[in-house]
Amino acid sequence: MNQMSTAITRFTDPYSRLASAANAAQANIIAAAAKTAANNAAKAATAQATAAKTAASAATKDATTAAATIAAVQQVATQAAAEAKAAADADLKATEAKIAAATDVQKATEAVVAALNEKVALAEESVKAASVSERAVIDKKIAEVSVKVTELQAAVTAATQKVEAATVAQISAKAAAKSAAQAAAAKAAEVLTARNEATAKTQAATKAAADASLAAKVATAAVAAAAKVPSKAVIATKPSTSTNKNSAKATVTGLKPGQKVKVTVNVKGK
Repeated sequence: MNQMSTAITRFTDPYSRLASAANAAQANIIAAAAKTAANNAAKAATAQATAAKTAASAATKDATTAAATIAAVQQVATQAAAEAKAAADADLKATEAKIAAATDVQKATEAVVAALNEKVALAEESVKAASVSERAVIDKKIAEVSVKVTELQAAVTAATQKVEAATVAQISAKAAAKSAAQAAAAKAAEVLTARNEATAKTQAATKAAADASLAAKVATAAVAAAAKVPSKAVIATKPSTSTNKNSAKATVTGLKPGQKVKVTVNVKGK
């Protein structure tokens, strides 16, 4: 039996190595871009967290200032209300004084009229007097009533002056009371506005604090995620399961002496 052994060496395609290198380079470029994008995202998230924290701090400061403003505005409003009440009390007293002065004028005027009527009656009696002595007594009474009338007329004049003064004071007090009431109302409105602003700013500060907390968590997660992104591609090598060398053997039998054969072997590249 004739045996023929042949060894066939397998050659590696150089282009496959070039392709693998190109693929690795491309993978590294993609990995680097992903790493850069992750780092940029982390930086942006951190910047947003910092801005949110700053905004929350400013909102808290505004809310604190607004709350402090309420006390100051309330104090002014309380003072204005007290002044308005005092002015209203003064107006009431001025009105009462005017009424009292007018009453005095009326009483004095009635007294003058009564005294004049008495004087007229005495004058009629004097004319009808039966004797000189009787007329003298009546004339004396007339003189006394005349003095009384003069005094009452002076009282009417004084009372009238009091009415005039009381009227001026009452007008002034009423105007002051009106002005004080308007000022008190304005200050009360300012207190309400200050309270509404403080409430709104407190709500804004609460929301800003929540936003800042969320932004901080997002930034922390982004930084952690960026740290896990590799800057270079990691290419896993395929383990070889073959222990054969780059050779092949074949045995051909049944040939006659001097007979030639043609052997074709197909070699596949990796």
